[in-house]
Amino acid sequence: MRLFTYPILMVAIAAALHAGPTTIDLETTLRLAGANNLQVKLAREKLVEAKARESMANAKLFPWLSVGGSYRQHQDTNQAVDGTLIDADKRSLAAGLGLNLVWDPSEVYFQTLVAKQTTRAEEAGVAVDRAAVIYKSMAAFGELLRATAAVTVETEALGLINRYYEQVSGAVDAGVVFTGERERIAGQRARTQIALRQAEESVLLASARLAFLLRLDPTVQLTPASADLVPLTLLDRQVPLGELVAQALVQRPELTQVDARREAAREELSAARYAPLIPTLSAQANYGGLGGGPGLGDPTSGFDSTQDYAVA
Repeated sequence: MRLFTYPILMVAIAAALHAGPTTIDLETTLRLAGANNLQVKLAREKLVEAKARESMANAKLFPWLSVGGSYRQHQDTNQAVDGTLIDADKRSLAAGLGLNLVWDPSEVYFQTLVAKQTTRAEEAGVAVDRAAVIYKSMAAFGELLRATAAVTVETEALGLINRYYEQVSGAVDAGVVFTGERERIAGQRARTQIALRQAEESVLLASARLAFLLRLDPTVQLTPASADLVPLTLLDRQVPLGELVAQALVQRPELTQVDARREAAREELSAARYAPLIPTLSAQANYGGLGGGPGLGDPTSGFDSTQDYAVA
């Protein structure tokens, strides 16, 4: 923790010396936490990848076109269809367009289900990361508020002690109060000065942490728009605890994410069990041209149309 705290504190102190404070409120904090955090952006990219995989799984239901060509050349010994060996020199050139369809019901069905559950898990993952970042950002903003309020309290306390020290000093000089009382007040004033300095450093540290979470410029010192500590009402206290727990279990994205991953694993297990028992259908229609001839002549000689059809 210290390895992370000290560099942030030094950056925050440097920012305080070179730039003025920038005000921020809770609404801005929540908006930046949900939109400008790197962890949330990475989770969203994973969701985009999962949706792309789901689209790829659905695309296997449709045929596709392919364009290609081939050049073949053979010299010397070859084998005829009746098994005899012959000497043959030949060349051929083929080119054409093919319509292909491979329909594997088991693969399409199970991969689609797995892809849907994976997408559902990544959607929940985005919600998990976003909620975690928002919580950390709210906690950091609350720490900034607390540290700012502590600076105000320590500043007022130091002002009171300074005035009291002056009164006691006047009384000591007049011989009314014992000298030790002034020394005691001086010690209390020194402790308050140290507490004020610590509170100011806490403000810088809290500002740096909040800027780190919100991906803001680390050289900018953040200060709350209002330093008043106002309590927030997050739950209706009239609602029974059991109902709140049930509602939390239903709405927690972590549980949704785990459930989706479990369902995806179940579909993969079903695919491993039943997919080999389901046949695969494939169909091809190729149209193109074929040319060639014996020897090392022009491979395009006699070039004419050719068609092939296959169903398996």
